[in-house]
Amino acid sequence: SIDNNVSMYNGNTNPMIGWRSLGYNSLIPIISFNQMAAGEECALATGFSLTGGDINLKLGFDKDVVEISGNINGIDLNFKKSVFP
Repeated sequence: SIDNNVSMYNGNTNPMIGWRSLGYNSLIPIISFNQMAAGEECALATGFSLTGGDINLKLGFDKDVVEISGNINGIDLNFKKSVFP
């Protein structure tokens, strides 16, 4: 069993999260996501599209090999690697 918790922040002050800074003494609120997972076995995968658009990713496991496949904004991705080097 995996204990999974996702939180969203936007300009919070306690804790100080959900901000970006363009320079000294300059804070601009942004939306920030925080994910925490706990369990005997767990994996987190995140796909970002800085220009918006479509994210379609699949995460899979086969013994000690993790595979991420799919596409982001029409760009195909296929990543496969052993988690134990």
